[in-house]
Amino acid sequence: MDSYIPDQEVVLQPNPDYYGGPVCPTLEFIRIPGSQGTYEAFQTGEVQVGFLRGAKSVTDAQDAGDRGFETIASAGSVVNLNTGAAGYDGVLTDERARRAVSHALDRDLINQRLTGGVGQPTSALIADSSRFYDGQEGPGYDEAEAKRLVDEVKADRPDWNGS
Repeated sequence: MDSYIPDQEVVLQPNPDYYGGPVCPTLEFIRIPGSQGTYEAFQTGEVQVGFLRGAKSVTDAQDAGDRGFETIASAGSVVNLNTGAAGYDGVLTDERARRAVSHALDRDLINQRLTGGVGQPTSALIADSSRFYDGQEGPGYDEAEAKRLVDEVKADRPDWNGS
């Protein structure tokens, strides 16, 4: 390692003593926040390799014909709900409240707003485009069911106003 600056860069020099000599040139890894900035640096030649995570940037690269390796990382956008950790005893300890939240999430609308519709919205833990997808989906968007569940919880918890 030639140099290391946390959250900025790592520079690796070739090992002259490697079995028969160096096998690659100096490698410099730089941190560019966000997929869009990384892809722009790739387009201008500032970097030769980039890691793109956002659906929009990945789609832009694919549409431009840029070659790469793609792997589907499921659960990229997750909503975590506290079910009782660290002494929490609020409404989310009730499974019905958690199911209401899940039914209230319009994943297609979220996908449209966050990625312009190029993401992979799903309630499954693993997206159906993954080779590991097993066909199991989570609760779907159902506003009426979400409201029904909230009303049920409110009836049992008069201290909770539904917020």
